[in-house]
Amino acid sequence: MSLLQCCMYLLGIMAAVKVQFEILIVDRLGISINIDPDSLAGSFDADQPDRRKVSAGKEAIKLARDCIRHNRDFSIETTLAGRNVIRLMRDAKANGFEVTMFYVGLGD
Repeated sequence: MSLLQCCMYLLGIMAAVKVQFEILIVDRLGISINIDPDSLAGSFDADQPDRRKVSAGKEAIKLARDCIRHNRDFSIETTLAGRNVIRLMRDAKANGFEVTMFYVGLGD
């Protein structure tokens, strides 16, 4: 773990692309906690994960806050759909985290 905690945001709309980015970048940097709301929704209801998106989003926020509170490096995948993401970024920064964002998008 580094002296300056790291908080990475993987932003964008395509989950598959964000997962590949996570494999290439986050895993190589040694960030052990990746918060993925889509995976959380699937763990809540494997047959119909879309029905659990709100619960998964709330759990993702809770996990990120826990990482900030306990000074643990983490990454989180998001579409920037709500205001909580910006609040979490500010909170992480205020608590000494280095905040890095990667936006994954398409050319068309």
